[in-house]
Amino acid sequence: MQGKLLRVLQEGELRPVGEDRPQRVDVRIIAATHRDLLAEVKAGRFREDLYFRLNVLPIHLPPLADRPEDLEPLVEHFVKKYAERFGLERPRLTEGARSRLLTHRYRGNVRELENAVERLVALSSGDTIDDLEPTGDAPPALTLKQRVEAYERGLIVGTLQETGGNRSEAARRLGVGRVTLLDKLKKYGLAE
Repeated sequence: MQGKLLRVLQEGELRPVGEDRPQRVDVRIIAATHRDLLAEVKAGRFREDLYFRLNVLPIHLPPLADRPEDLEPLVEHFVKKYAERFGLERPRLTEGARSRLLTHRYRGNVRELENAVERLVALSSGDTIDDLEPTGDAPPALTLKQRVEAYERGLIVGTLQETGGNRSEAARRLGVGRVTLLDKLKKYGLAE
């Protein structure tokens, strides 16, 4: 893999699978790592020629814990992103939830924050997010079952919005019976 990447970086060309001739490409590579690549080169675990091709313009980005001013915009971005993904109205964070999210020290950086917000949005049952686990460790990423349920909930909410709340039409569009839809509405706290 590194050899192919080197060819693209050095020659500005690559050969697609099944093609006889290489094609010219104009690419920029942005790579991120938490490792000291120069130390990895010296230890023989990273190719020196690749290091020097990648190390054209190094950018040091401090950990999220050292950039508290970035937390609030990131929280808002992730709430919006996951509310849209799950077909929910954008939930509002209570001041307690917001405070805990903004004061937690994220060792996993942005990924840890994103996982925490995704979980909170997916598992929210209303228009307010208030239920946070204690901040010692961030909650783990959603399980497959939780992701499937959040996606299903989003489909149901979106379809109900499209049908103006007509449950029979929503059930037809979703390919389920009306009773099944009513059961799922109860399950996800969407029944009136």
